[in-house]
Amino acid sequence: MSVTMIIGLVLVIVTVVLVFVGRKQWKKYSLIKNIPTTPVAELFEGQAEVKGNVVELTDQLTSPLSQKPCVAFKFIVEEERTRRDKDGDTRRSWHTVVNDKESVVFGVDDGTGIAAVDLKKAELILDMDSRMRSGTFNDAPAHVEGLLSERYGRSTKSWVFNKTMRYKEFVLEAGDPLYVLGNVKRPTPDDAPMFYKGDIPFIVTDKGEKTLLRNTMAAAMGCFIAAVAVLAVAIYLIQQAMTATP
Repeated sequence: MSVTMIIGLVLVIVTVVLVFVGRKQWKKYSLIKNIPTTPVAELFEGQAEVKGNVVELTDQLTSPLSQKPCVAFKFIVEEERTRRDKDGDTRRSWHTVVNDKESVVFGVDDGTGIAAVDLKKAELILDMDSRMRSGTFNDAPAHVEGLLSERYGRSTKSWVFNKTMRYKEFVLEAGDPLYVLGNVKRPTPDDAPMFYKGDIPFIVTDKGEKTLLRNTMAAAMGCFIAAVAVLAVAIYLIQQAMTATP
């Protein structure tokens, strides 16, 4: 089998993967669009969508970078690395060295009641709250250096100069607007409803439903368009390989 044929077949597999991911995004889009918003007071077991604001139900966390009290955070640290290619040119790229997230059970209040949210297995989509960068002549704050060392086993220091690093933090605080889509359990009307990961995507975001719909549609269409382009190249390469076969 020729190299051209192998590349063509690999691209066929890539097409299948793109279609699969696109269909998954399209199903998610349809769920978000078609499941109506339900008041918390009317929630019972099953699939549901709620819009409200974050409220505390337990002790809060402290976010790593900004030191804010919060109910959930995502913290990403990237390190810039350099290498020389075979032509002697210097290539720079960013490598993720810390990708951490933590949460406590909290509530979403829409004015009619409070539903608990357990973020285990949730797709948490947050706006970035803080970002920072450190490097050769720019030391990281002492609390960040301490955190990197104690919690993640990392350091901003190298043998001579500081490493070039950038930090991104996504925080969910009390009072933040919230959209929740997922499964609800409520054994009796006297029990508070709780969202959890069930048989549909469990999505929690502070971006709002319209933004979520737009981004999900864009992801689905991007996959489908890429699949068509990749398949076209695959068919061309396979035809070329078959034509060249004696």
